[in-house]
Amino acid sequence: MQNKGIGKTILFYLCSTGIGISGMMGLLSFISWLAIGAFHEYSKYPNLYPFSVICGGICFVFFVTLIVLWFIGLFKRQHKLKSVGISLLFALAGSAAGYFIMQLLDVLSDTFLG
Repeated sequence: MQNKGIGKTILFYLCSTGIGISGMMGLLSFISWLAIGAFHEYSKYPNLYPFSVICGGICFVFFVTLIVLWFIGLFKRQHKLKSVGISLLFALAGSAAGYFIMQLLDVLSDTFLG
């Protein structure tokens, strides 16, 4: 019985981390897409434009799904305020991880795609 509670707690905080990662990656993809579209730089970045649209869409779907799962988990928890505070820290850590993942993808795409 105790292991089931620990598993749900870990899953709840992993959802928070996933929210941060998918939110940051989606935001950076949207900003890339918007900047390329606003300054008409399609020919300069032919691979980045479709990648940013696809990545942004996938991240949006993950973000919405994880938000729904997070709210379901929150309503089932007893110590809601403590859970929200800790999950905010996990979401911030996930945002930092999402930023670094996007920077890594940027470096890799420059290296391999030119």
